[in-house]
Amino acid sequence: MTDEFDTAGSGAAMLAQFEATNALVARLSDEQALLPTRLGEWRVIELVAHISSNLTFVQNVLATRAEAGTETSPLHWYRQVDEFAGYIDEGTRADAAVGWIEVHNSMPTRLAALTQLLADEDLGRVVVMINGDHMTLEAVCATRCVELVLHTLDLVAATSMECHLDAGAVDIAKLQRRSRPPRCGCRSRRGVLGTSATSCNHDETENDERAIPHGRSFPLSRVAASYGV
Repeated sequence: MTDEFDTAGSGAAMLAQFEATNALVARLSDEQALLPTRLGEWRVIELVAHISSNLTFVQNVLATRAEAGTETSPLHWYRQVDEFAGYIDEGTRADAAVGWIEVHNSMPTRLAALTQLLADEDLGRVVVMINGDHMTLEAVCATRCVELVLHTLDLVAATSMECHLDAGAVDIAKLQRRSRPPRCGCRSRRGVLGTSATSCNHDETENDERAIPHGRSFPLSRVAASYGV
């Protein structure tokens, strides 16, 4: 299987899903911020801090530039994402430590800034990811679509609240699952969020499960269908 991955429309889909997820976050109370999630030791406040950090992630890569023709696929990124698990966990806990008011308010502020930045951007421009990979901005947006869909569902599960899922973002998340290589090289490991060691199911191509970073999995197509997308 090749690393070809259609990222068309990912920029608009990413922003649409950020808008929808932000609308859910805006309705969360101080009490809900302390609810547990299905992500080990992360509470809702850590989950929202992590989702919000994805806006900063895209802003940071916008400041970089690489030569055209050197880019890799989002699938290559997902093969290596576990290598940053500890870094992500530490950064998320630090972000959440500032308190719910700042975490809560960070999303609309960052979303407005990113929307403005992307308005004049060429999504075909090649940028540099934190691991040194080169990707087009459109491909970067595709990785955030997958991240957003999965974590929005984590947030819905934790709060028992409804949230719109953008059809384009869900399609990209499904495409990532269908396009993943037959072997991803993941190993059993201790989850970064305080969970026990698990082995991923990236290599299981016959079931309807989408493997999620940090060893979580859920039937994406069934859950997405319940939201009408």
